[in-house]
Amino acid sequence: MRTGAAPRPLASDEGVGEMGKSPELKWVLRPDRNGVHHAELAPHDGKEIYAFGDTDVNGRVEITLVDGTRVRARRGELIPC
Repeated sequence: MRTGAAPRPLASDEGVGEMGKSPELKWVLRPDRNGVHHAELAPHDGKEIYAFGDTDVNGRVEITLVDGTRVRARRGELIPC
């Protein structure tokens, strides 16, 4: 249990683009199978996220995967593990 520290940010929080890489927490991409961009994101399903970028006007976050691939996904598709 963490005491005396601010709570960890969630992907659903505002400012997700400002989150840094945490050694304690890993994030993976889990595309929404019914989503409009599923075909684009499906090859990256389950891949670990290295970094978060800016959020676009449609609410999609730019993410960099550990293999260097950059894609955009909705916050709900970014899963902590």
